[in-house]
Amino acid sequence: MRHILHTLVKPLFGSLLLYCLLAWPLGGHAQTLDEIRQLSFEGQHEEADRLLAGLLEQHPGLEEILLARAYNFSWMGKYDEAESAFREILLLDPENLPALTGLAYNLAWAGSYHKAELLFRELSQREPASEEGLKGLGYTYLWKGDYAEAEAIFEKLHEQAPDNSEYYLGLGLAQMEGGHVKSARQTLQQAESRFPTMEEPGRLLLQSRTAAPLASLDVWGGYSILDEGENAAGLRSLNLALQLGDQWRPFFKYDHSLSLDILNLARQNQDAHSVSGGTVYLWNKKTLSEVEYGWRLFPDDINQQFVHGAQVFFLPGSLSLKVGGFAGFSSDLSTEWMGYTSMRFPLQDGFYVEPTYYYVRPQDTDSPEHRFLLTGGYRSLGGYEVQLGALYGRGLIEGPSAEKNAFGLNGLAVLPFHPAVWGLLAVRYEKGFYQDFVAISAGLKLRLER
Repeated sequence: MRHILHTLVKPLFGSLLLYCLLAWPLGGHAQTLDEIRQLSFEGQHEEADRLLAGLLEQHPGLEEILLARAYNFSWMGKYDEAESAFREILLLDPENLPALTGLAYNLAWAGSYHKAELLFRELSQREPASEEGLKGLGYTYLWKGDYAEAEAIFEKLHEQAPDNSEYYLGLGLAQMEGGHVKSARQTLQQAESRFPTMEEPGRLLLQSRTAAPLASLDVWGGYSILDEGENAAGLRSLNLALQLGDQWRPFFKYDHSLSLDILNLARQNQDAHSVSGGTVYLWNKKTLSEVEYGWRLFPDDINQQFVHGAQVFFLPGSLSLKVGGFAGFSSDLSTEWMGYTSMRFPLQDGFYVEPTYYYVRPQDTDSPEHRFLLTGGYRSLGGYEVQLGALYGRGLIEGPSAEKNAFGLNGLAVLPFHPAVWGLLAVRYEKGFYQDFVAISAGLKLRLER
């Protein structure tokens, strides 16, 4: 949900804004600039820039052409060049409000939110009868992540202009991102009814199914097929997650998987439990942290404490990098630890691929394991997701029954058939270092929305 504002709002409203601002009188160059503007809308920014550069050679310093080129730079993602171009225009003509507006939006898209806020406030002071400054301020708060302020602004704009579809969508997005999912859904349903030819309300209604709920509970059951004809079935895990404000998401877990998947435990009908708690903290739109602390409770009164931490970085182009580690320690067992890193690459139309590398130091050995997992998947606008993965592991394992290579396959399906209840399915096969197993799991995600 975090990327909705950049993948939908920016091109939708920004293109409307660009069209309006560049539609002012253009003298004898109107037809040429209109054609170039169309190229920019269609994503042909390099060609548009080439043509604009040619026009500037013929007419150096002409404001209409400079303005068109500044906007094109901004749409290319060349925010520094765009800022220089807008400021050049404002040096020539400090009263050029389209250039001031463009500069403010460019700063917001580049992440310079404070500077953008100041310019939009200045625009509102210069043109108190215009909604442009207030609207830009609302979008800046959306992109910044200050959803309460954004909601207040779009609520005001919506009251002033109830027939403006843009304000419906801005209000709905602010409500959704701020966690008021039911209010957002109501706003977007009104927009869909009032503007039946618009596609955006329907798309956002689909995406509202995946908005972070106030609370969610994952309940998993499983059946494992192990070596030597053994099998085990029962509760696999419970996971409770809460949403506290825009940044904190504490969670609590109970895990029973080891009892189902470890041959010795299943054969002797013994249980191993794990309980833990932690939180995810969103620092800003570029990074989040996850920390977790817990206990594993093994048979014969053997206990192990563990810690897990991870850092996620959201990179340009919707890439994300995750780096994490795990350590388990006990007075009864030797210390085990693991480090891992993954990179998610978005592909077209909801597809993605994510390679992960694990460096593992198991208990009672000085030899590391290296594991490589390649995952690919598809996620629809409505949150339906299918994921497939392949694992290869290599370890210097000693012992007559141990293999030096491990192989595995896994699959996951997420089925959000109702906002309050999702279906979960998973299957995992592993030909491991010490044993082979197949684990089949099914579950429900119960969601409580605000």
